[in-house]
Amino acid sequence: MRTRLLLTVLIPLLAACGSSKGGGSTSTATSTSGSTSSSPSVASVALTWAASTGNPSGYYVEESGDGTTFTTVQTVYTNAATVASLTVGHTYYFRVRAYNAGGYSSYSNTFSVTP
Repeated sequence: MRTRLLLTVLIPLLAACGSSKGGGSTSTATSTSGSTSSSPSVASVALTWAASTGNPSGYYVEESGDGTTFTTVQTVYTNAATVASLTVGHTYYFRVRAYNAGGYSSYSNTFSVTP
């Protein structure tokens, strides 16, 4: 199963404080909307992506603090996830890959966000 995933991140913005940068070699992620957080130091991001065409069983959502070393933070069964408890002012990197009994897809593009 070799399918590319497109990762779109919905970024909560804190009173005019927040930014995002798309990246990756095969597709480009985009910030599509934002909202104000009630906590000035903690934020969350809502991730959505195009569903894989390889009949996926689920998706692994991975996070990194440096864009190099990633850790799986969620396993979801739809093409959406919310990652919470992010520190405002810290840059986070995310990527997603689908899986099924036949194996894994390629990783999505890597997307960075600084809430």
